Amino acid sequence: MPKKGLLMDGVETKNLGDLDSGTEISQPAAQIKLLADWAYENLPAQSITTESDIKLQNRREQALHEFEEELQNPESNFHKFVIWVQNFLNDYSRGKMYDEDKPLLDLCRGYKFNINTEQAARRGWAGPVHSFDEFIDGGIDEQKIWYLVRALRINNGYSEYLQGDSQTEFIGFTDGNDYIDKDYTNIKDVTTEVFGKDLLKKCAISEVSLLSDTVNVQLGQEEFFLKTEDYLKLKQMSREIAPDINIADYKYRAFSDQNWNDPKSGYNFFPTPIRLLKIIDEDLDDKNKFPYLNGFDEAEKTRLYKLGTLFHDIGHHIYFYLLDSQKEIQWQALINKSGHLTNYSSRYSSGIAGDKVKYDEEFSEAIRIYITNPKFLIDNYGDIYKFLETNFPDINPLKTV
Repeated sequence: MPKKGLLMDGVETKNLGDLDSGTEISQPAAQIKLLADWAYENLPAQSITTESDIKLQNRREQALHEFEEELQNPESNFHKFVIWVQNFLNDYSRGKMYDEDKPLLDLCRGYKFNINTEQAARRGWAGPVHSFDEFIDGGIDEQKIWYLVRALRINNGYSEYLQGDSQTEFIGFTDGNDYIDKDYTNIKDVTTEVFGKDLLKKCAISEVSLLSDTVNVQLGQEEFFLKTEDYLKLKQMSREIAPDINIADYKYRAFSDQNWNDPKSGYNFFPTPIRLLKIIDEDLDDKNKFPYLNGFDEAEKTRLYKLGTLFHDIGHHIYFYLLDSQKEIQWQALINKSGHLTNYSSRYSSGIAGDKVKYDEEFSEAIRIYITNPKFLIDNYGDIYKFLETNFPDINPLKTV
């Protein structure tokens, strides 16, 4: 039986969002379950499945099916391609390739091997890897070959996409000629001015859509998409049956699917959407949680926070597609030195990430602040400001400070 409120009828949703909590690890599990059970029984589920979601899922399933068919056909061109890749790897491991071939590593974000300790010990390799030599280290095996083949195929699809004329669509922000939420006025123009058309194109975002009356709450293993009025009912009930829980700390504000283009989860390349959910119940005056909003009036805090949520998720796409291995090493070193950039990234790492620093979350928060309040970065994290300014000169901070 499917869970009530589950996202997109079975479409994968893990690692997609901007979670506003440390999840159940930091709260009494019994109260969370009690509240989830009440919500499951008493609140209507919201479906946010769109036609584009269904098409994307169908294309992905078809591509994976074709991949499995090719795997089983030794006469296919795909197998010839695999043999070529194997020969390439063997030649490289024997030192026959030139240094300029090393950027092959950065063709795709797929070289982040997620295998357990036992496999790593047996195979002699694990990830993440940051050079092609690391990829080769320990010898060539079938899993490495298939992984590289997927990465190459996805990268070819990405290259074809970049040569096309498709643009990011902005959906759900207007009702006729009027903006549903004035804080998103001219959102397409604002986003394009901030990132530039070329950078946005490279981020491979198929659409940005606003779900203006949908609040997402995750309680343990239960995920709920609720109308605003139902969220407020859940909040009221939490005071009665889960007094130790701040329900506002269990919301997703946005989510995206860029990791569908990692070879471990796909085969063909797909531009993917960003979904913005309703921003509600945020204590933006909390100087400890949102120090980068200090000094702005109430209306501007709200506007910058909403826009910053979109910029944060675009930051995930930038990290996934545009941060090559060497830049990623540099970024991780900066974060290891500076520590968490925001209260959110700290709680994300201590909760949902399982006490691991989430460098992509730190990067996305840095993008948010770089655009909405660059002076905060300059004053508090000068090295991080310089990293973004140097590596992403096309990004233009908003003219707010």
